Amino acid sequence: MRKISIILIPYLFLISCDLKPVTLAELKDYVQNPNNGLTQSIQLGQVELSVQYKPSELMAAVDIIRSKALASDSIIQYYKQFTYLLISIGSDNVYVDAILNQKIQDFTSKIDQSVNFNNQSLIDYHVIDNYAIAGSTDILLVYNYIKEKENLELDIDTSVLGYGVQSFIFFGKQIENIPPLII
Repeated sequence: MRKISIILIPYLFLISCDLKPVTLAELKDYVQNPNNGLTQSIQLGQVELSVQYKPSELMAAVDIIRSKALASDSIIQYYKQFTYLLISIGSDNVYVDAILNQKIQDFTSKIDQSVNFNNQSLIDYHVIDNYAIAGSTDILLVYNYIKEKENLELDIDTSVLGYGVQSFIFFGKQIENIPPLII
C-alpha cells in the first residue's frame, strides 16, 4: 500500500497541473525556443551574446544520463538548490580574428567579475570553449536557487569586448510555464 501511495501522489500532482509533462528532448526544445523567453540573444558587432535559463530538472536529467545512474529524488533535489544560466558567446564567422578571440578569452577569465544575477554571488561556473568546432564559447553559471515567481535579471559587463552592460530578464511567468519533465 505504501508503494502505491508513493507512486500515486506525484502522479496526481502532475495530473492536477495545467502543464503537460514532456520528455527530455521536448524540454530541451522548449528551453531553446526563443518564443518561450528562456533563450535570449543580442548581436554585438561580430559577436552574438546569448543567455539561456536552464531548468534544474533538465540539468539533473542530463547528469543522470551521463552518469548512467538511476533517476533518484536525491539527485533531482540536489539540482533544485541552484539556478542555472548558460552564456554563449560566438560569431557566425568561425574564423574570427585573433584580437576578438583574445577578447572572448579575457571575458571568460573574468566572468565572476563580469556578471550580476539578482545581486547573488556566483557559486560556480564552467567554461566550455567550442570555438574551433561550433564558433562559440559557453559558460555555465551556477547560483543559489531563486524563487521562480521572481523576475530574474542577469547583467553582463561586456566592456572587455568593447560594449557596455547587457541586461537579460527572465520573467517569473516564463519560468513557471516550463513544463515538468518525465523522468
